[in-house]
Amino acid sequence: MRIDPQVSIGANAKLGPNVYLESGAHIGQGAVIWDSVILSNASVADDALIHDQIVGRRLRISEEVGDDARTLPSGGPDWQGRLDARRKDDPKA
Repeated sequence: MRIDPQVSIGANAKLGPNVYLESGAHIGQGAVIWDSVILSNASVADDALIHDQIVGRRLRISEEVGDDARTLPSGGPDWQGRLDARRKDDPKA
């Protein structure tokens, strides 16, 4: 595990193994992260479950994306509407 300076980690967050948190990353309360990289200035939501992923400020790269509602990007105000529309078109989304 590697944690750069200026990383904030919320209460009851669980990290590791194989976690790298770059400078300026914010980890929400109760988040669980393993086998992942959280890039500079990225935010992980409270109670998020992150595994085998690269999380950036406005992106999330993974083989299989889990519950989108638990890891919210720092997108614009219409992000939730676009996600809901995508789910209607593709039930797997």
